[in-house]
Amino acid sequence: LKGVCGVGEVQRFELLDSRWNGNEVMKFITDVGNFFIKLNRVEDVSVFMAEAVSLTSLVKAGAPAPKPLHIAALPRVGAFGPGAFLIIEHLPLVPFGSMTSANQQELGRMLG
Repeated sequence: LKGVCGVGEVQRFELLDSRWNGNEVMKFITDVGNFFIKLNRVEDVSVFMAEAVSLTSLVKAGAPAPKPLHIAALPRVGAFGPGAFLIIEHLPLVPFGSMTSANQQELGRMLG
């Protein structure tokens, strides 16, 4: 975060989710704002590259989607890896808020 996103200090981070397939999701709180980081200990960078392309398409269409900021590989560590991670903007979201009828209609209009 320091070298890529201009962060001076990471104040704290929260592990939001950890899955059986190697995915971990974290929120980093920093002196320049919050960031959302997805990490996978076994998947190739191409997985996150595809996600970043999709998110960029949504952002360009005007949809409320987080902007991808950085993608990189992780080294092999013991039995794990090589993996990858994706840094994206942190958006303050309401759980299942995007699933409301009005929000689904607006998303369809934006992508239309």
